[in-house]
Amino acid sequence: MTADDLHLAVLLVNSADGGVAWYREALRASGHAEIAEALTERDLHGLKELRALLRLVVSGATLEEAAEIVNPMLTRGEAVPQLVVEDDGRPALRVAPHATGLAALQARLPAAAAELIAAAPAY
Repeated sequence: MTADDLHLAVLLVNSADGGVAWYREALRASGHAEIAEALTERDLHGLKELRALLRLVVSGATLEEAAEIVNPMLTRGEAVPQLVVEDDGRPALRVAPHATGLAALQARLPAAAAELIAAAPAY
């Protein structure tokens, strides 16, 4: 089973400093080998920064605080939804559907966090 972007965000947020190799293995095990294969040791700083910012997003005391953190992340990550056709023929909106490695994570994980916050009945 392939984990969705929210599960990948939770995996990163809850991870210890296992390094790039650990997260690559976690991505492979979650069905995201294409993202994993593109990650390199040079991406370690970016992964740590992404993890720290996502932690701030989910621990924000208010919706406004979460928005102040996640909105710039969405802009920097170029998290623009695109209309795609899924394998089963259904249409879907996906963020960075063809990106791999750190670029995919920097676009997709903040978008997943923002979707979760927007869908919550109360924050």
